[in-house]
Amino acid sequence: MKHRHIALLLALALTAPAFPNPTEDAYEAYLEGDYAEALEEARDGAEDGSAAAQFLLGRMYAEGAGVEADLAQAAAWYEKAAEQQYAPAQLNLGLLLVKDEGVAQGDERARRLFAFAAEADLPEAQYALARMLREGRGGEADPDRAAKLFRQAADGGLLLAQMEVARMYATGEGVQRDPKRAAKYYRLAAAQGDAEAMMSLGRMFRGGGALPTDPEEAAKWTRRAAEQGLVEAKAEYGRMLIEGEGVLQDYAEAGVWLKQAADAGEPRAQHNLGLMALKGLGQEKKPAEAAQWFRRAAHQGLPESQFFLARSYELGHGVPASQVIAAQWYIMAAEKGSAPAAQARDRLFAAMAPSEVAQAKRLARDWTPPAGP
Repeated sequence: MKHRHIALLLALALTAPAFPNPTEDAYEAYLEGDYAEALEEARDGAEDGSAAAQFLLGRMYAEGAGVEADLAQAAAWYEKAAEQQYAPAQLNLGLLLVKDEGVAQGDERARRLFAFAAEADLPEAQYALARMLREGRGGEADPDRAAKLFRQAADGGLLLAQMEVARMYATGEGVQRDPKRAAKYYRLAAAQGDAEAMMSLGRMFRGGGALPTDPEEAAKWTRRAAEQGLVEAKAEYGRMLIEGEGVLQDYAEAGVWLKQAADAGEPRAQHNLGLMALKGLGQEKKPAEAAQWFRRAAHQGLPESQFFLARSYELGHGVPASQVIAAQWYIMAAEKGSAPAAQARDRLFAAMAPSEVAQAKRLARDWTPPAGP
């Protein structure tokens, strides 16, 4: 986890446009995918001492663009450009040092390189340096300076930093908790198309925080996240459509969103599809289909679905009636904190033979999730 953001940043740094390149022909050929031409032009410029050309050559070795990928060669060319104070090269060399893929690790040097590049107002360098300062890598930890650098990178438009600053303000980590500022940075990230940011805004407007509860805003942002493909958002927006929370109640559309999320394995979507089938919301009542959806969510450990699956077995709704199997699922739901399941378990135990109770307990104890969906 410690290297996850560094890896993301490295991918960004290796693919994002660099500073304006004096070797325009090389850089233009690179952007057009004419790597043979770019390589030839970059080599000529690099050998003539152009820091931009040295950086581009290093980048091509790092990516394996027109040449066999070779991080040692990439580091060597970044080194030459970094010696000329070329900030993008300082950034990428530092990222290679902390990523440890064919280049000897060197947190202290990486931290110095990030600091040089951060002074040139590279948001990626500010972000990388902030992470090292917060984690105490390559030197003493400095959470206050880290927070300042995260904000600088976020204000410079770096999506990773915007999400990090939003999270910091939302949780109060390293800064004074400020939900309004958190919302500001989530909005900036959402404007760049980040689905997690959109989902976070939806949560904030649903209430429970310092922002005013606004169901329509919550639904708007949740839908946008769902449209970006975020499975969790599809499940939540489907629930909103069922309940008419911030949107007009629409069972048919709810079913569409929930089905997409359920097919992706989201247990709450599976549960809500089960409820719709059980209650006949926008359709005829379908107890067998409901039991199937409850079973899929129950297998993922959702106590609400374990309760409803148990009830299906107890009443014989959509499945063969079985007090033993019903008790098994009531036991499992109760173990996850479901008070209704605990009450149903005790009620059922009182009506069962001791051998049946023992069998139900054994089934619950020995149960393991099946392989596959």
